[in-house]
Amino acid sequence: MVLFLFVIMLLNLTDESKLTENISYKKLTAIILSLLIFAIISITTYFEYIDKYSKLSENAEKLGTVESIGKELYTTYSFPFELVSFILIAAIVGAIVLAKKKFE
Repeated sequence: MVLFLFVIMLLNLTDESKLTENISYKKLTAIILSLLIFAIISITTYFEYIDKYSKLSENAEKLGTVESIGKELYTTYSFPFELVSFILIAAIVGAIVLAKKKFE
């Protein structure tokens, strides 16, 4: 997260007037429809899984810990984890190069 904040700081967005948006009827309609679809999906998901998983498994305490996630990332999923890190670094370097070209 800190890395992304540094990239945003390097972009040097000084003109804040370009960052403001006017709300039109199309955006308002899109927001209302998005909220409606989200509500429908949430209600459907709630009633689908109600009382379905009331009993926990024996491994439930170990599944969400930092230790178990780290162990899975660095053993089972080590190659995809490293691949994603290289892609993120390449994207950040590309953003910096594009930002430097704009100011020169």
